[in-house]
Amino acid sequence: MAEREIDPAATRRHRIVLWVFIILFAFLLGVAVEAVVSFNQAVSIANHETNAYESLTNVRDEVTSALQRSNVSDLSDAFDSPDLKTARRETAAADAIAHNGNWTFLSHIPFTRSDVQALQALTGAASSLSHDVLDDYGDAVAPFVKLDESLSTGVADNLNDQSTLDSLRQQISTAEATSQKSLDKASAGLKSATKSLDSAPKANIGAIDAVLSQVRDLLDSATKKTTGINAKGLVDAALRSAVSKGRLTQDQAQSLGM
Repeated sequence: MAEREIDPAATRRHRIVLWVFIILFAFLLGVAVEAVVSFNQAVSIANHETNAYESLTNVRDEVTSALQRSNVSDLSDAFDSPDLKTARRETAAADAIAHNGNWTFLSHIPFTRSDVQALQALTGAASSLSHDVLDDYGDAVAPFVKLDESLSTGVADNLNDQSTLDSLRQQISTAEATSQKSLDKASAGLKSATKSLDSAPKANIGAIDAVLSQVRDLLDSATKKTTGINAKGLVDAALRSAVSKGRLTQDQAQSLGM
């Protein structure tokens, strides 16, 4: 019985079909792996941002309470609290994920571009709020903590001495000017973060879109809470605090500009 001849053309076609299937399978596998990795990273970012949101909400409440009580020390502590440190850690972790190689790659793909833009706007705004903006507010309060420390060393006992009075007034004037610069910088940073979030596209991934909404609400609330904060108000708060602690009399505080 004669051996069956092998058709080279048919063999070549079989090989091409086999390679097409292999490449298609590898592509689909790659897409599936990328989808799983991206989804898990998106959920991880959402979890980090949710934790940060909860911590920043606590910081906002601590700041509000300290302002209502004119307590400069507590206000300073709020800007260096464990909650704020947690928020900074969580937002830094989220921002690092959002700017890794995977999300940089996805930013070049048309149907995932909006999710990447929304994600990076979210993590960037939250990181800016928890680091830069709140650092600036902390810097705005710091001069009045020093003023409070000066008043606690018995300076108020020597306010009848003109040189002591002049020195204290100069410290208050310098603290007010330094504080206002930090407040202006913080306000600009807050507006920039809000603008970045407001211009972000709607995310297709529900978990990301939900956290975007939360952070928008937090930024809006922070803006409303801090609108009335100014350096002169912090001067008054520091002097009222000194009066409440018995370090200054009401008349002395008023003579110093309260």
